[in-house]
Amino acid sequence: MRVILYMCIFAPMIAGHSLFSCSSPCYLPHSDEYTTVYMKTPTNSTSHVHIVEAPAEIHIELSFPQMYPISMYSTSLAVNTNATFHCVAHLQISKYTIVSAVYSTVNGSFHVSLHANANDIIWSIAIGQSDSPSPREVLLAPYLMAKTHGSAWAQQYYYYIYIVFTLGIATMYITYYHPRMWKTCIAVSMAFFAATACDKIYHVVHAGCVQTSERMYMACVVIFLADIVPLMYCVIMVSKGQLRPIVWGSMGMLGALGLVFVHGAGWFVGPGVLALGSISLILLRVFERWPPCYA
Repeated sequence: MRVILYMCIFAPMIAGHSLFSCSSPCYLPHSDEYTTVYMKTPTNSTSHVHIVEAPAEIHIELSFPQMYPISMYSTSLAVNTNATFHCVAHLQISKYTIVSAVYSTVNGSFHVSLHANANDIIWSIAIGQSDSPSPREVLLAPYLMAKTHGSAWAQQYYYYIYIVFTLGIATMYITYYHPRMWKTCIAVSMAFFAATACDKIYHVVHAGCVQTSERMYMACVVIFLADIVPLMYCVIMVSKGQLRPIVWGSMGMLGALGLVFVHGAGWFVGPGVLALGSISLILLRVFERWPPCYA
């Protein structure tokens, strides 16, 4: 059973998704929502983005993960040499915006091109004026974070180092103490909450967000509420859960359901395994009171 559990945990981690999902020429239908497309332009190549079905005027942002020298690229849009630094709090990434303006479209379409003069260029184009997370982005936070972190946009650390370390500790605990099924699930859940907390702290530091509001939002909501609080709950549940299994199990299931919508808490796996452990704890109590009859 535990082997199957570990296989289910690692399966979504092995199947990766590319950040650069739109290859040149990229045809991007206009949407009322804030839309971002990430591009990678190889050296001495040109990437084209065609915005179609657009209104008469659209707001466009062109951004880089780092401040490239202007000699490294050339673009069809007028570039601001004094790039604006911005931190995307819900994704924990930073970006340097070189274009942020309203442009007129021609027959409902607009064309953007970027040529890499030297080295590969990573860039993004955003349509719209609001950078606040939509309900869809909040729900897909683990997926979006996994794409923008690591070797893609942020070019920083690999999240799997944290999860290998924390799951290693959980595996040693499970192997040595041979806990019941519900405690095994809670231990694995703790590993994922701890891993995501460490990963988020790392990216908060390296994103370089200077505004107090952004740092407070990341610290209080993205990290503390989404990962530290569930981790503390799991620690208490392991020691106190058998005293009132129905209460702790019910709270665990409700908490796991809510955590699915809180900025990538436990990369989905943490809340899922927490819910599984809570159900196992409740069933254990039920079968102790009313054992099944096999007659």
